[in-house]
Amino acid sequence: MVVRLKGLLPSFWPGVAALMLMVALGSAPARGDAVPGIGAWEYYHNSVDPSPVTVRFVYNDGTRDLLIPRKYIFFATGGFSSRDGPIPDLIETHSVRLALTYPDGEAWSVATRDYMREHGVSAGRAADEMRDRMHIVELMRTHNIIDLDVARNDFRIRDLEGSIGDSGLEEFKISRGRQQFFLASEEDEFLRSVCYNPKNPGWFCKYYARLTDEIVFNADFVDLRIFGGREFANSRMRMIKRTLCTFTESC
Repeated sequence: MVVRLKGLLPSFWPGVAALMLMVALGSAPARGDAVPGIGAWEYYHNSVDPSPVTVRFVYNDGTRDLLIPRKYIFFATGGFSSRDGPIPDLIETHSVRLALTYPDGEAWSVATRDYMREHGVSAGRAADEMRDRMHIVELMRTHNIIDLDVARNDFRIRDLEGSIGDSGLEEFKISRGRQQFFLASEEDEFLRSVCYNPKNPGWFCKYYARLTDEIVFNADFVDLRIFGGREFANSRMRMIKRTLCTFTESC
């Protein structure tokens, strides 16, 4: 619909201008916390506060609580806006996203802050220089047992024939070759991984794993094909699991 403004009285223009400004501001993206290397959004949080948040997952037979230091959580489903303040002390949700750092599992917010202070660089520069140490982890509730049989039945590979590649993992080309799917084994710390093609040291792969029978997670970090292969991925996933298991007694 086109609104024609021709012929309006001069006294009307200030009101039109104010209305147009309100519309423009209302349609602009709301700015919230900026997380180094991830971005700025109303629903992102960037905190170095170590106080615990009770993250409550709801199941058919009750609830399960995790105690996660606020400094780790940069997003939680459920509409928790940083414009309203920090993540509440208790949240009921079905997934949370955390950012942590290799090798000790420190919160990304703390690690980047310390790096900025030590090297006198901006948040963006710190995130770029620390990218190979960054891990973005999504913790989720599950109502089903997620295991290797489930991974092998993934819709992306169940009709494909894989091959054992240089990593020692079974590999599949998916998405018309634009991605490479890795199927792990019982000896590995993850179930499957998906990486982009062609290889790029700046791009993350996504790694999927089970934490407990009722909690699963995926982690985004640098490409196993470039940074050390299968053992590299297992080492990083062990570090992530050690960190996550400090948040729950179910491990």
